[in-house]
Amino acid sequence: MQLDRVSRLAGAAPMLHFQLLGVPKWHLPTGESQLLSRKDAALISILSFDGPQAREVLSGRLWPSVNKARGGANLRQRVSRLRRDTGRVVVHTGQSVRLSDDVEVDAGTIGTLSAEALLELGELLAGFDYADNEFLNGWVATQRESLRRERVDALVGHAYRLESQRQLASALRLSDCILALMPLQEHAWRHQMRLHYLRGDRSSAIQAFERFEALLRDETGARPSEETIELLRMIEAPRPDRHRWPAVVPATLLRPPVLVGRERELQAMARAWSSG
Repeated sequence: MQLDRVSRLAGAAPMLHFQLLGVPKWHLPTGESQLLSRKDAALISILSFDGPQAREVLSGRLWPSVNKARGGANLRQRVSRLRRDTGRVVVHTGQSVRLSDDVEVDAGTIGTLSAEALLELGELLAGFDYADNEFLNGWVATQRESLRRERVDALVGHAYRLESQRQLASALRLSDCILALMPLQEHAWRHQMRLHYLRGDRSSAIQAFERFEALLRDETGARPSEETIELLRMIEAPRPDRHRWPAVVPATLLRPPVLVGRERELQAMARAWSSG
C-alpha cells in the first residue's frame, strides 16, 4: 500500500482529508465536507493505495469501455471538479497522476486507531458497487480484504492487551468483532474460548467451540485442529479452582504461531510426514 504520505504528514494538519472507510467523503479543516461520487472515490482510492499512475493507465482503469481520448477527457474533468468543489489542488496531472502532498486519507491509519474506533470502522468505499468494471471490481475486493485483515490484526493486538490487564469483558467485545470479520479464523475462536474460561464461564467457552465446530464443518467439511481440541479438553477437565487458568499452557494455545520464511522446511516436514 503506497500511503507513505500519511506517515510523513503525521502531526501536521492536512488541508484536505479523504474518508474512504465507510461512506466516502472529503473533509476540510473548516468543517466543510461533501460526499464523494462512486468514480471519484475509486480515483482517490487507486492513487492512495497504488501511488502515482500513468494517465492512460489510470483512465483505462476507470473508464475501460471508452477510447483513450475520451478516457483522458473524463479524467481531466474529474480532477477539475474535485479542485472546484474542495477549493484545493487534490490531484496533480503531470507526467503521472498523483495525489497532492496536502491530502490525507484514513485508510493508512488503521494500525494507529483505538479499540473503540476499530469497532466502529466502516468498509472501504462502503455502499459502492463496481460490478460494471472488471478491474475496479477485483481491485476493490482485494483492497477490502487486505484492510479487513489489517483491522483484525489491530483488534487482536488490543484484545491481547485488554486480556493482560484482566479487562476480559472488553476483550470479548473485540473478539466478537474479530470473528464477525473473519469467522473461520481458528486462533480467534481459541482466544474467545480462553476469555470465557478466564471469566469463569466454562459453558460459554464450550459453546464457542461448538459454534466454531459447526461453522467449520458446514463451510469446509473440516474438523478443528488438535490445538483447539486440546484447549477444549483443558476447559472441560474438572479443576479445584475453576477460575484459575492452568499454570502451564502450551504456547500455541496462547498465541497462534507465525510461520514466515520457512516454506522449504515446512515442505520437507510434510514430505517426511507423508512418507512415514
